Amino acid sequence: MKNSKGLLGLIILFSVLIWSCKKESVVEEPDVVLTQPTIKSLSATKDTINFGGEDPTLIICDAEGGNLKYLWEVDLGDIIPQNEIASEVSFTGSLCCIGDKTIKCTVTNEKGSVEKTINVFIREP
Repeated sequence: MKNSKGLLGLIILFSVLIWSCKKESVVEEPDVVLTQPTIKSLSATKDTINFGGEDPTLIICDAEGGNLKYLWEVDLGDIIPQNEIASEVSFTGSLCCIGDKTIKCTVTNEKGSVEKTINVFIREP
């Protein structure tokens, strides 16, 4: 009985040593080169939309600089992110939003920020 306990302990110790010596392969991400953000373009699929959610426009901010964050602002209307980083958004407005709306996109990273605006007109059909 003593021999089997010693043998079991040796097997456990040996297993732990083997397991602890295993190396995991780690895939390293390439270094992201950070530069001051720049907005190459800010465009909308439509510059005039009907009020309500049935007629949105897609607004796309094409920016570069590495590790970018996007912030969208408008006085009235709904901005809904369409991708994980929010570089693409849909924009709609209700009846109270009729008129010309200026939508601002601010792009930031550790090196700074830049902003650009685009106008969309919301009309009553």
